[in-house]
Amino acid sequence: MLLVVIDEKYLIALEALGLQKREVAVFTHLLLNGAQNGNQLAQKLSIERTAVYRYLRKLVSLGLLASSGEVYNCVYYVDNTQRIIDIAEQRAQEVKDFVKSIPFISEQQLLHSKVRVYRGEDSIVKVYREKNRSRDPIVREIANDLLFPNIPKAFWEKEIQVRKTSGSFLHMLVDKGDQSLDFHRTNELQFKEVRVIPSDFTITAGINIFKNKVAFHNKNSADPLAIVIEDQAMSLLLKNFFDFVWQRSQVI
Repeated sequence: MLLVVIDEKYLIALEALGLQKREVAVFTHLLLNGAQNGNQLAQKLSIERTAVYRYLRKLVSLGLLASSGEVYNCVYYVDNTQRIIDIAEQRAQEVKDFVKSIPFISEQQLLHSKVRVYRGEDSIVKVYREKNRSRDPIVREIANDLLFPNIPKAFWEKEIQVRKTSGSFLHMLVDKGDQSLDFHRTNELQFKEVRVIPSDFTITAGINIFKNKVAFHNKNSADPLAIVIEDQAMSLLLKNFFDFVWQRSQVI
């Protein structure tokens, strides 16, 4: 069979254009051996005659083959190889159009969609805005004594209103060394409850837990850093940890 003569990679390329293996066999046989009728093809390729004629009709309809048009002893042949090139170019263009029509997501983008790193005081702003707009019924925060002198008080007041509007009640854990302890005191107007953690528990970073996200920010006011992790299992783990400490903490 001529399938053995033609390099396998070319046969695969023809199949990629939408042809079946036996249709490729018929096409390549006629391409290499010239005009033949259906009976000759069936014998040479060891394919049932009715199937051969079915393949021939399809190849003719695609413009890959021509025929003598005779009622009896009709022969088929490849009269123009440009048609197979045109089909290949059309398929290639369809693939290009498809790729252009969808947003490209690289491995790096996928990573960033799950783990985001922000630097500077603006990173803290981004975390708080995301948390306060989450509409999580209970958002959790472990606060430290990090102050942000460049962020105006008006920002915090506005974010309190945003959180209240979104219906996110805040559970906040602070330690006794928190410089802003008075501000964090339980205040119904701020739509939150604050508890002081046990004295043997040291807070080394701020943590915000909401929806399926966990956000960490450091205590270094000279170089603020925030990391947001979007992961259901991580969020559930930190929620359970927070609630464990919450039940053992003192209400202000």
